[in-house]
Amino acid sequence: MRKTLLFIVSISVLLIFPLSCNFRILNGKGIQASPSSGALQSEPTFNKDCIVSNLRGSEGKYTDKIRVTWDEVPGASFYTVKRAKLNTTRLPSLSSEIVKNAEFAEVSDCFEPYFEDKATYLTDKNTFYAYKISATSLITEETTLDSNVVFGSYLIPPQELSVSKGESEDKISIVFSQTPGASQYRIYKSDNGNDLDHLSPIATLNDFTELDDVPYEYYPSPNEYGKNLYFAIRSVSSDKTLSDMSESRIGYTIVQGAPGSVVLGDPGKGAETDGIKVTFEPATVSEGEVYYKIYKSVSGGAEMLMIDTEAGDELKTDNEFGYLYFIDDSARANVRYSYNIVPLNDLGIGKSVKVESYILSPVKSVDLKPVSTSNKLGYQLSIESPIGFDELNDMVIDITSTFKNGEKSTTTYRNGDNPVFYNVDKDVEADNEIRNVSVVVRNETTGKTTSSKSASVSGIPEKPVLKADGKNIVLTNSSGKPALDEIKR
Repeated sequence: MRKTLLFIVSISVLLIFPLSCNFRILNGKGIQASPSSGALQSEPTFNKDCIVSNLRGSEGKYTDKIRVTWDEVPGASFYTVKRAKLNTTRLPSLSSEIVKNAEFAEVSDCFEPYFEDKATYLTDKNTFYAYKISATSLITEETTLDSNVVFGSYLIPPQELSVSKGESEDKISIVFSQTPGASQYRIYKSDNGNDLDHLSPIATLNDFTELDDVPYEYYPSPNEYGKNLYFAIRSVSSDKTLSDMSESRIGYTIVQGAPGSVVLGDPGKGAETDGIKVTFEPATVSEGEVYYKIYKSVSGGAEMLMIDTEAGDELKTDNEFGYLYFIDDSARANVRYSYNIVPLNDLGIGKSVKVESYILSPVKSVDLKPVSTSNKLGYQLSIESPIGFDELNDMVIDITSTFKNGEKSTTTYRNGDNPVFYNVDKDVEADNEIRNVSVVVRNETTGKTTSSKSASVSGIPEKPVLKADGKNIVLTNSSGKPALDEIKR
């Protein structure tokens, strides 16, 4: 890539010299013309042992980017940026395991000593990212070692916000997740949820704990008892920049005479492929009719009123047990949904019950990767499990393997089983070598199955060959490429 870049830059310089010129590349051999005196001066000498230093990364400072800067390396033509996603909202230490095990990948080459990671390029903003920089000279065709790691994060609102519904007569409990790099949080309250952006915060939290979740308790005035109140959060950076407003959540206190909470039955996790069925016992009440409001949400999303029996929506009844139930036929695969079931009557709103569920979903990805090591030769089957597979439920994965001779076999994979590996014997021309796999997810109780995902073998695992260089015994394959293992003598 770098030799190609050298060629392109050299041609570009020759073509645009009358208008714009990179003297560092044009003059070559370390000589640059001074724009002021016309005299010749020495080009800074590139030193491949000079590691990029003084890295600075923005942590929760910008809503639309992460900005990484560093000191210029004398004689460098460009810089290569490597990035790793750390999957944590807490700032890690440089010596932590999450940093040691991070997988860095090249994301950009920069001609100036800074890089801006735009929010549009990254789908997950609720995490820290790590960056490393190296410098390259197009004249000497040398590259420095990677720099030390620096961290960066976006300024975003809390993605998880929970507000109590009817759990107390005089207070509403609020809990929200911390966001990467935030130094402060502001809490907002509204009577209708439509004017949160225009209101002043009811509280500002500066001294939050080291826990992942931040708690806060709101004590409503007497005229707010039993009423729906809307709450939302903003994250604040160290220089007082505000994030967007989080999605709002409803909270309320309970009043005397309001219905009791419902009792959940089967939440329907992974039972069906075409909808989620949630069952519950009716709420108890001393007198009057009970109505139900059911709110639906996904992680980080707004609560949407899905069912309102007071407005005429109907719940279905299980005639055998007298349970009530509803079916959400708009649920999508590999998405976890939350449902808040809220009973109410003419006197007030009862305590809500929250349930999470999901439909039976296909695996997210499947791959057959060649493996060539000192003790393994074959294909490793990699499966990214569907949502809920690691929970206690009736989900299994059926793997149908097709071999070189056309024969097929199906095995059932359960959570906790060892990863599937297909061995290859390179000394034998075997007809039973794996060619492809087809994977479906099945619910053992309902018998429902998902659509299949397939993968075929890619590449050929080549048997390692021992080569000795006097100091090390290195495993390579027949193409001369290093194998995965190195054995120290």
